[in-house]
Amino acid sequence: MNSKLNPSSLLNQLKFSGKLLTTSLLLGLIGGVNLSGNAQTNNQSNRDVESEAKNYISSTTRAQQAYRLENTTFANSFQELEINVPTKDPNYIYLIIPQINPSQSVMVTATPQRFGLRSYTGVVFLVKDSQNRFFSFRIVCESLRPSNTPPIRPQLQSNYQETKCPSNSRKI
Repeated sequence: MNSKLNPSSLLNQLKFSGKLLTTSLLLGLIGGVNLSGNAQTNNQSNRDVESEAKNYISSTTRAQQAYRLENTTFANSFQELEINVPTKDPNYIYLIIPQINPSQSVMVTATPQRFGLRSYTGVVFLVKDSQNRFFSFRIVCESLRPSNTPPIRPQLQSNYQETKCPSNSRKI
């Protein structure tokens, strides 16, 4: 084995290493730009999926209001409401949760099945006005951050218009 170092061979190896390093840095920068592009695409995709969940919860609470006008209780299922909302899709699980007094309120939730999505809770209350007439009032809450737990049920205030979403959520 030859133990002598050849200066021109060493110089060629350094030039090659420098080109390799430069190429690696460029690929890393391009990859970084691409990754941030993917993050933007994922954020838009999450917003689109969340928008669909909001629409399902809003549609279900409106359908519950209409259902309650014609029945003595709120509906316990999407089938009873006769609306086309899946109980489960790749992104969310949708539930109608009957309350203790099914003639007075009902809750609907959208729970994410994957990381990075917000959760939703909608509630419809039967309310009596100052002239003892009944009407329904609905509220939909969105978690402030991605969460696999829907916001807890908002509590109806004596002045129903002051009903607010619980902490870590907002009214939509």
